[in-house]
This record gives sequence, structure tokens and C-alpha cells, in this order.
Amino acid sequence: MPVRIDCQPNISGGVRLGGSCTNSILVGRTVDGGRPQPVRFDADDNFVVLEVGKRGSGKSFGLGSALESFATTTKSNTIATHGDNRRGVLLLDPLDIHWTAIYPLRPDASGPMKEQYDRLLQWSNGTTPLNVEPVLVDVFMPAGRRTPDDPQPFLDYYLPVSDLTPEDLALVYGANLVSDPAGMLIGEMYDKVTRLGYTVKGQPVLPVSIFGLQELLDSLEDDDIQQNYAPQTQRAVRQRFLAWQRDPLFQQSTGTQISDLVKPGRLSILCLNRLSDDMRSVVTAVVVRKLKKERSQSSQRERRQAFDPASPISSGPVVPRTILAIDEAQMILPASGASPARSAVESYVLEGRNFGLSMWLATQRPRGAISERAISQLDTLIVHRLSTGDDLAAVCQLMQSKEPSTIKVNDKPADISELIRSLDVGMAVISADKSTAGRLFVADMRPRVVAHGGRAF
Repeated sequence: MPVRIDCQPNISGGVRLGGSCTNSILVGRTVDGGRPQPVRFDADDNFVVLEVGKRGSGKSFGLGSALESFATTTKSNTIATHGDNRRGVLLLDPLDIHWTAIYPLRPDASGPMKEQYDRLLQWSNGTTPLNVEPVLVDVFMPAGRRTPDDPQPFLDYYLPVSDLTPEDLALVYGANLVSDPAGMLIGEMYDKVTRLGYTVKGQPVLPVSIFGLQELLDSLEDDDIQQNYAPQTQRAVRQRFLAWQRDPLFQQSTGTQISDLVKPGRLSILCLNRLSDDMRSVVTAVVVRKLKKERSQSSQRERRQAFDPASPISSGPVVPRTILAIDEAQMILPASGASPARSAVESYVLEGRNFGLSMWLATQRPRGAISERAISQLDTLIVHRLSTGDDLAAVCQLMQSKEPSTIKVNDKPADISELIRSLDVGMAVISADKSTAGRLFVADMRPRVVAHGGRAF
């Protein structure tokens, strides 16, 4: 039997989150007393959203529902309204459940897609009619990881070797840059190729800014390296780099460009499940660092043109304002320990708004997915069902808006923790620092218009 929730005071009109909602996406409708009201999220302002919930609570479904709204083919429809300056959306998917977004829901489907279509129809019979709006979706699979079972439209993602750091290379190798001979050798190879240059049998080799694994391998012939590192260390590093060189993921020095990965008005999904944990962290770090760098350059050019229209337009990659989303963030950003991915994401969160970069993060763990410094940038919190005391205490400390004056669950008085414990699948407590609701509230998250690959629904 569905849970009954009553919070007071009632919300009398549609809820706007994050801004004026001149352009907006529909994220759900209120279900905590009074007539259900549509809940819209501003599609223009920059933001940091954290969506949390235990496994099976509907958090990944809610994440996908929001992201697809930013990628509709039309600017005005039943799930979104957009202006001319469309954002790009990039979703990092460590479980490979979101690629099914390439399939729109249809009435003649069976199984999970039929269930999802029926839910959309049931939701539409209420106060907010919905259509199966067309959505633009690209799915990227790390090169060399495709299988015969994968859909033909999948695109290959190539890791840009030139954007790797010594820390990235050492992590994938499994060595410490400071204390392990192999790690120290990797660091020296990198410095000689990119900054110092080196000599082979007395002949100088100049540093380069664009390089691949072959240039790093060539540096092993450096006179100093030959003299200062044991043959077995050189041999071990060489063998590992040769193995990487045979991996299609590493076979392009410049790799997949951010401007190909992120496009205005499109949802791009980068599948990461077929990578090792360390490689997943490195790919995340490279993508996030490069996205922040190239978007900051695009933002600088846009500012220059806005204030000085007569200025010459410089060349460079054009990267739109972007929403970076990470599902199951606890898999990419573990609770403890430093990693390239954590460092890159924290920098993105702390500085990204200045360049038109937003973040939507979904995780099973309320704390630890990003640092305390980064969590201070949070402006919207979406909480699906949680059950443990530590998780409940953590989200209660992150609430952005005031509590209702009274809360009842199934006609019994309750507090926020009891409210969160009682949520049905697909429901969420939403708290935002910019909200016309005047308090936190409970919403039924909007059904998807494309197929969701998770098992919760």
C-alpha cells in the first residue's frame, strides 16, 4: 500500500528550484499533502546537485530522468523548456546501466520497457500530462571493450595519452612515484619527454607537448636512464608500456576530443564498467580535467566577445556550458584515500561555476563521495530512501531549506529521519537553497521517456 505523507504548511503552487525557471526541466510533483504541484528545476543557472539513496530506491532513475530533460530535440515540450544557449550533458556511468537511453519508450514494448511506459501513462493521468519526447543520446564505450552484444550505435572512446599525468601512469602501473623504482622511472620518463628533453648516445631529443606511448618508450633509451636504473626495472616498465600500446584505448595520442564528447543539447554517456578500478579513476580524471580546462578557455573567449565585440576571435575547441553527472559516485570517488579522479572532481566542483560548469552527483553514500570543501558548494539535495542511522544523520546535516512545521507518515507524527525511511521507490525529499516551496518537501520523481537500464523500476 502506498505510503501516505502529509507535511504542513501545504504548498499551494508549482515549485521552482534553483532560479526563475524561465527555462526549466520537470523533475517531479509534490506528494506531501494538498493538491500535487509540478516541481521544475532551473535549466539556465549553474548548480551542484547531490542525489542520494540506498540501492533500489530510485536515485539512478531520478538522475536519468533529470538528465534526459536537458537533451530533448525540441526546445519546448512536456518535460522541458530551453533557450538558445543549450548545455551539453556528460554522464559517467560506472555500472553501464544508462546506455539504454538510446531507446525511447513505446506502447508495443514488453518486459521492463512496458512497465516503464505504463508508469509514464499512469503518471500522465494525473495533473501533469507527459509525452514520450525525443531525446538526443550518444553512448561511448572505451575502445577495445565492445562486445558482439553491444548496440551498433555505440561510439569508441580513446584515452588522450598526452593528457595523462605521471600520477595517472603510476596508478595504472601500480607503483608509487616517490618510493618505487618503477614509479620513479615513470616520473622521469614523463619529465624528459614533456619538459626536459634527453640524450640518446649523446644525441639530444627535444621535449614535446603532444606525445603517445611510443615517445615515452623511446625515452627509456636516455643515457641517464640507462645508467641510473637497474635493467630489470627498465624491462618491467617497458613490458607494461608495450602492453598498453597494444590496448586500443591508448592508441591515439590526442584521443577523443571533449568537443566530440560534449555537445549542446545532447546527453553523452561514457560507460566505465569494463575498466579496472584504477583505469576508471584515470579516465574520470582525464575527462574532468580536460573538460574544465577547455570549457574555461571557451568561457574566456565568450567573455571577451561579450565585452569587446570587435576583438578577434581566437581559435580553439568550442565546449558548451556543461553538466557533468556521475552515477554511483562511491565507485569512482571512494570514502578515503587520494586519487586522480577525486582531485579532478573536487577542483571541478569548487571552480566550475565560474566557467558555466554544473554537476549532478548520485551516490549511495551521503558523505565521502566528494570532499567536505566541495560539498560546501551544494545547492540542491535530493534524498531517496535511506535506512541506516549514519546515512540519515549525514543527510539531515546537508539540508538546504527549513523543515515543515509538522510531518505525518501514514497519519502518525514523524521526524525527517522517519520520513526518509518511509519513502516509496521513486519518491524523494528535496531540499534546495533556492526554492519557492519555502520548505523541504516530498516529490514523486518524473517517469522517464527513454528506457532505464537499472532494476529498481
